[in-house]
Amino acid sequence: MTVPRSDRTAGDARNVHLAGVALAVVAESSDLERCLDWLIGGAPPTTAVPELHLTLSATAPALPARPADDRISSMRLWFDDHDLRCDHDLGMSCQVSGSEIRVGGDLRLPLLWRAVRQLAVPALTAALVPFGLTVVHGAAIAKDGTAVMLLGPSGSGKSTLMAAALDEGWEALADDLVAVRVAPGDGGLLVSGLPRRASLPSELISDRWLEGSIAMPGDERGRWMLPDRVLSVGWRPLREFVVLSGEGPSEVSPLEAEDRRRWVLSSFLLSESPVHLRGCFSTLITLGGLPGFRLGRGADAGAEPADAVALLDRIRSGRPESRMDQ
Repeated sequence: MTVPRSDRTAGDARNVHLAGVALAVVAESSDLERCLDWLIGGAPPTTAVPELHLTLSATAPALPARPADDRISSMRLWFDDHDLRCDHDLGMSCQVSGSEIRVGGDLRLPLLWRAVRQLAVPALTAALVPFGLTVVHGAAIAKDGTAVMLLGPSGSGKSTLMAAALDEGWEALADDLVAVRVAPGDGGLLVSGLPRRASLPSELISDRWLEGSIAMPGDERGRWMLPDRVLSVGWRPLREFVVLSGEGPSEVSPLEAEDRRRWVLSSFLLSESPVHLRGCFSTLITLGGLPGFRLGRGADAGAEPADAVALLDRIRSGRPESRMDQ
């Protein structure tokens, strides 16, 4: 496995803040320690008593004998009340039980980093539900103190648009995993990125982010992992969300209420788990009630970042129904 070396020693525990939750993490090999750096390297340290514990090891958690309850991409998922077990096609598995998260399996995998990175998505989604946090597959950017969430399937251009906005003076909160919670008092929504390092195709990385960027070995999309400093830490009020579409004309248009709810629900990875869905349902309904917009094919035009960001600025100014060529 060819990944950059970590300065930390395998087996050393450390405590970090993950969207406000104190998490104790330990990796039991040098390769897993490097995977951990890619996974939560941007999380700030904390001296708080850990509320969750994440362990990466060579021991794969046992899986149920029954057929899986769901399959997402390269993963099979089993739900057992609040507990979760997940198996990756590459030969790793994970278990979430109470406050314990365990990820383990064959450390000889050439794409070990990918298996760990992907298994962490359902694992963290399940583990954070009891803390009132709903994890959504999406990107989040902010300007003038408030955030916009970017939704869409993998490859739809969320990271590309995030990078374009970053170069135009926006903050980047997350390019893949967003934590959402209800704000105390007013009932609005707050968002924070989970500190999984952002990634982009090399041709879209601006000069100021080249230092500290790392090629993702074996990645079929030719992406590079950006340095931790790209993502801003902290919570921002959420105003609206945008769905990126590879279809239709290059324009931005409002989403109908049914489409807003459908996109929000499809962006919650554990929607087939009754217990986890019930725990996040109120937040998802509130999120689906926010203003939502669709951005057409031009939103993924990496060669024209100003055009993509202009569409976002039109949404925020209350003039969403605009074509890119106007």
